[in-house]
Amino acid sequence: MKMLRVFLLAVLSAPLFCLSQGYPNKPIRWVVPYTGGGITDVVTRVVTQFFDSEGRENGIRSTQASILLTLKAFGTANMAELSESLGMDRTTLVRNLGPLQRDGLVATHGGGRGGRVELALTVKGRKQIEDLMPSWHAAQSAAVKILGEKRWSEILTDLETVAAALKK
Repeated sequence: MKMLRVFLLAVLSAPLFCLSQGYPNKPIRWVVPYTGGGITDVVTRVVTQFFDSEGRENGIRSTQASILLTLKAFGTANMAELSESLGMDRTTLVRNLGPLQRDGLVATHGGGRGGRVELALTVKGRKQIEDLMPSWHAAQSAAVKILGEKRWSEILTDLETVAAALKK
């Protein structure tokens, strides 16, 4: 965790250093110290598995829970809006929507011949969120207990900063 924080600090502070030096006056090449399978990939998998294990009793993966919660907040959304909001590519979004549609948690409206497809929660989808929330809160409480409230808050702040900085 400390190594990740140092890495994030270096990445996020580099632009300030460059600006103070009058850069960029030529192309800048970034060398990332982690390759595929590096610490960022490992952390992502471990966190996802942790939250997935907590939601397993409801048959919903964390990526699917994110879709359900986003649709609840939006009311309805098209694929582009949902993809953008979740920071999820469309292929991954479609793959995760399949089981949600199959199980009657998400409904589609419109579409066909270039028309926009609107997605919305069904009554069953809203019930699934209600059933899922205790497990989700339990997982977050467990993470806070393991890491401590201060550290958990710092991690979330760091991740929000990274997401905002790297979002295209």
